[in-house]
Amino acid sequence: MKTKKGTILRLVGAILIVAIALPAGFLVSGHLSAPHLAFPQGPQFDFGIVDEGEIVKHEFPIRNAGGGVLRIVKLIAGCACASVVSGKDSLGPGEISTITVVYKSRQVTTREGINVAIQTNDPKTPYAQVQLTGLVRLKAFWAPTTVSFLAPHGKRDLFNDITFLTHEPGGLRLEQLVPSSDRIAATWLGSTGNGKFTCRISLSPDCPPGTHTETVTVKCTAGNTSRTAYIPVYLMIQ
Repeated sequence: MKTKKGTILRLVGAILIVAIALPAGFLVSGHLSAPHLAFPQGPQFDFGIVDEGEIVKHEFPIRNAGGGVLRIVKLIAGCACASVVSGKDSLGPGEISTITVVYKSRQVTTREGINVAIQTNDPKTPYAQVQLTGLVRLKAFWAPTTVSFLAPHGKRDLFNDITFLTHEPGGLRLEQLVPSSDRIAATWLGSTGNGKFTCRISLSPDCPPGTHTETVTVKCTAGNTSRTAYIPVYLMIQ
């Protein structure tokens, strides 16, 4: 009986000695009491519909749901049109702060998603992400956005019309219309007076056979904003 008690006491003493000898913060860095980044309101925010150039600002609440100190190591915005800042560089257990994302809407596809990467000392998920999503209403847009010509042998009288539109009260004003080579021609067909105009891209009668990629550059003004459109033109000529 005494031997069994002695063995137990020796084991307890050994455990205590090991615990004392452990480096400071060992238990904090272990998974039982490690920091953990959490998003009380979720990592995504939909800003709805905004006009191109409008500023979108949103604060993502964050919380340290772990037992150790959470450190924000790095924040990286997914594009130059956005900036990001953290309310605090470190959060104690249970502490709440924010990550603020500021986005200047730009001329892109109408559906926009801005990602921000977050690096922390969370051992389970050291890399996390928040995202802004929404619709950007462009000041000037056009359709179709690309043009293709598939011309059988001897046929060159082909054309496509591109319509440019805007939501701006002043409408659109054409400044320049430039094809990239003499394989194609670009002609302004005029304005309809309701905020849109049309240009025609046609195949040149002298276009040689083969596969070619051209571009039509259209410079226009929507309200007080200058806009440049690059319209790809794909030629497959027999």
